[in-house]
Amino acid sequence: MNEKLYAASYADNGGIFVVNFQDGTFEKIARNGDECSKVHSLTMYENSLTFTDTGDHSMKVLNLVTGKCTPYLANGKGTRDGKSAQFVQPAGLIAERRKVFIVNCSTGCLRMVTDVSPLVKNLENLTTFTRNVF
Repeated sequence: MNEKLYAASYADNGGIFVVNFQDGTFEKIARNGDECSKVHSLTMYENSLTFTDTGDHSMKVLNLVTGKCTPYLANGKGTRDGKSAQFVQPAGLIAERRKVFIVNCSTGCLRMVTDVSPLVKNLENLTTFTRNVF
């Protein structure tokens, strides 16, 4: 059982914190202004802590083993979709079934981040099926 709680603070001296309930410790593991600009929300995704950074208009990943913070979707401020997606003000996010949903507050959009490989395979199979049936 994971006895840890991860929390984000948007404040200038904030960042990402971890509370360990087993030994009662409290630690800042990423700082606003250093590893990240302005952490807003976070969620667990594929054994990493994924978070929105409103200061950098991006989605980033914090590897909990190495402590390394890396951009995942960080292509500047904007509204572009696709592999080079952009965000105006990425805020809330949640991971569900290998997908991450991000609220882009300034544009009023809910964005989905996912690996498209299974979708491409399904479309190929559908194309093959329809050619054989019709």
